[in-house]
Amino acid sequence: MDKGKNWRPKGKFITTPQSIEAAETVASWTGRSFDPVENQKVVDTYHEKMFGDLLLTLSLPTDTIEFISGSFKMTTTFAAKGAAGDQIILDETFDFWTFGLAHYACIATFEVLDDEEWSKLIENLGNMLLLYNDAHMYQTVREGFWHYMEKYKQCLEFSHMLSKGILGFILCHEIAHCQLDHLNAKASKAVELEADTLAVQHFLKIIHANQASDNAAFHLHPAQQAAPLISMELLNLHETWLSLNGVFPSNDSLHPRANERKQNIENEISPVLNEDSVYFYEGFLNAMDDLKTQMRKSTSTAL
Repeated sequence: MDKGKNWRPKGKFITTPQSIEAAETVASWTGRSFDPVENQKVVDTYHEKMFGDLLLTLSLPTDTIEFISGSFKMTTTFAAKGAAGDQIILDETFDFWTFGLAHYACIATFEVLDDEEWSKLIENLGNMLLLYNDAHMYQTVREGFWHYMEKYKQCLEFSHMLSKGILGFILCHEIAHCQLDHLNAKASKAVELEADTLAVQHFLKIIHANQASDNAAFHLHPAQQAAPLISMELLNLHETWLSLNGVFPSNDSLHPRANERKQNIENEISPVLNEDSVYFYEGFLNAMDDLKTQMRKSTSTAL
């Protein structure tokens, strides 16, 4: 984390004739109308509006944290100390990465796959995971991902809503860092766990406040209220994939491992999860086991 740096994106993702055509196709799958002009307006301010809605729901001043989104060529979201105050930086590739993982996970949760389909899915999931370390792979990964949007379009609405919940929790985590003055503190596991604890409280407040409106930024299906736990399962999946490919996190890392963060989050969120979210989360855990089994099988075959 750089202190006092003014983070500015290298650019913003822009619509192209191909992306407009893809967006119109996805809208037709979900039965929604599509207007290219209105779509462009949404794209231009999507993440800024999302962040503004979060602050508004949490009753936090909108001028205390500067939010910056765009393409930084780094698939991540983080808080930093800017020259003029606290900043939260969102690389738009990270939003795509989160959605991609959520969609692959939903396919594994809801669909029955044969051996060939599993093999192809694991290959493409691996490419999606690689994107975290190399944002320059975005276009290639995106092209490979289209097949899974088209073939498993029945999962799209659920996976999109789930990824939005996950991104909302991650932004709550970064907001918590700013509120708890962590940007002036030494990085540590304790700092990360403290931010997770406050982030869960924020997330639950947001879900409760937005549950009554289908148009709210973070209206989620009741089954998706376990999104903070699911975000940790996806991080654990990433850690598993890294270890299978010979990349082992340092034991003295300043960041807690996914399972340690999950246990901390579980203590906060489990008592208030509804029956639908518990049922989905249990099914999701089974899918994570299947994905890890298939990853090990794929690695063994490659060797």
